[in-house]
Amino acid sequence: MTIDELIETLEAAREELGGHCEVVIGDQPNYPFECSIYGPCIDKSLNSGEGGIVLCEGKQKGYGKRAWWSEETIENEADDGGEQ
Repeated sequence: MTIDELIETLEAAREELGGHCEVVIGDQPNYPFECSIYGPCIDKSLNSGEGGIVLCEGKQKGYGKRAWWSEETIENEADDGGEQ
């Protein structure tokens, strides 16, 4: 994902949800976790020295949903809690 793609996605979410909604990291789709974001870091050594942004994981908040990796909007879906 590029910076422009991330900004476009965030701007669309802000339009739909408002600017004060929470942003979390979905970690590992096979046994998903929901994690807070500690903060961003610019790392100039990424991408063969061109640089990039790292979103640093904060604390684990609980189990996530496999559906997050479908890249679709999820509405009122029960939490699958990482079940196999």
